[in-house]
Amino acid sequence: MPEYIKEADSDCCENRIGKFSPCSKYSDWNFSDIFSFIERIDFKFAAPSWVIPGTILKNCEYLSGRIEEVCLLFFETESCLKYGAADLPDELRNKDLSYHTHLPLDLDWCNPVTEIFSIIKKLVNKVAFLDPAAHVLHPPVDSDLCRKVLPELSSLMKQSGMNGSFFLLENIKGNDLCDIVDVIDECGFGICFDLGHYLSYSQDGLTDIPDLWDHVKMVHLNAPGEDSRHESLDMLDEKGVAVLDEVLGNVRPGTVFTIEVFEERGFVDSLYFLADRFRKNGGCK
Repeated sequence: MPEYIKEADSDCCENRIGKFSPCSKYSDWNFSDIFSFIERIDFKFAAPSWVIPGTILKNCEYLSGRIEEVCLLFFETESCLKYGAADLPDELRNKDLSYHTHLPLDLDWCNPVTEIFSIIKKLVNKVAFLDPAAHVLHPPVDSDLCRKVLPELSSLMKQSGMNGSFFLLENIKGNDLCDIVDVIDECGFGICFDLGHYLSYSQDGLTDIPDLWDHVKMVHLNAPGEDSRHESLDMLDEKGVAVLDEVLGNVRPGTVFTIEVFEERGFVDSLYFLADRFRKNGGCK
């Protein structure tokens, strides 16, 4: 796993999500309130396939009934291409979950686009039996390279019968997407808005783009921490909370909110925090 995925401590792992009590600031919530809240809004909540230490199946068993969708983390090309039935077992079909994937962080965009496409296609095929709803992709950092390779990638996808709208390009360090929104639109891709990246890398220009929220199909939620760690949402500073509220007020119904926090305590606290912000912003039906 990438270094910013923080190992949960053993005491935390002794607990289960339903046994957690909220922080004092959420004292008027209990966890059944959170589940009821999730069912009453026009958005879907997702969690990464690494919230507790263990396999994808173990995490999905843990999350089933507590969250609606799981992001299958295909962060590392070499290891994820080796995934087989033991890593992605058929039992995942029966967990009352929908799925999406996060494609590798280490794709080398200097390689021919046909090679990038081949990797993507192999990984997508591995989870075809789960009918994933989307695939998150980090674009090249260089905008000029994006303008060259993204249309070619889109063309290869169309030729193979892939739906480009299922692929969501994420704002990342070095590429806030501002210079390539037109290319994303022309290729038929969507956008994954990452709150932590937006805050960490001063990407204020992204939210100034006209009609941005019409393109955003998914939001990654975390507070930026040291060394690119993804921290609980309750660690957002004043600006971070203001941006989160702006996101909640502008995203379209059906948007997926992925709480991209890779340890149990922070994940649960983020759920409470997010529910609280929705309620304060009138997000519940």
